[in-house]
Amino acid sequence: MPDRFAPVRFHATLWRGDFAPDQPALALVGHADDAAVIDPNAVARRVRELRADQNNPHLAHEAGLWIFFVGPLASGDPEFLSVRRNREDRPWLELLGPMSHAGARRGDRGVFVGRSLEAYLENVRGKSLQHSPVEALGEPRLLWRQAGTRLAGASLLLAEGKKAAADARTAEALRNLPPQIHRAFLMGDQPPTQP
Repeated sequence: MPDRFAPVRFHATLWRGDFAPDQPALALVGHADDAAVIDPNAVARRVRELRADQNNPHLAHEAGLWIFFVGPLASGDPEFLSVRRNREDRPWLELLGPMSHAGARRGDRGVFVGRSLEAYLENVRGKSLQHSPVEALGEPRLLWRQAGTRLAGASLLLAEGKKAAADARTAEALRNLPPQIHRAFLMGDQPPTQP
């Protein structure tokens, strides 16, 4: 789907919208050109400027945004070199998407969620940040991204009925997050599926 941004070349970043294991929300953020960057300091400033929002307590600190960052995508990545292109004059994505979901409900084909999605996201996280819009990320922000990976893993474990393992994974994640956002991830005694 990233090739929807441009017919031949694109740069994008992939973000989670939540930590729901069975109905995840993902976001592609397209970047206009090769020189486009996400300035981590500007992101930090903008998060500080946000008004307190009890529906989004994780945004009390910039770490609460970086936990959702997965990684960069580019048209030169191996998985995109030979993909079928969705174009205005030859659309297929809009037509195939609903059929795929209908088939998944009948059990004819799997939905790209849970462990299979996590494996793909791990591959994206493993990509180099060099020459990407997020090249300037430093160690704290990468640790916050890793904490987000652990929170996603905790939600997946919880969905699988492995509460003790989910609690341990949440505790690991919280060790790398600022205390002011911990409460966003301790709803009762369970990690959240979404903040």
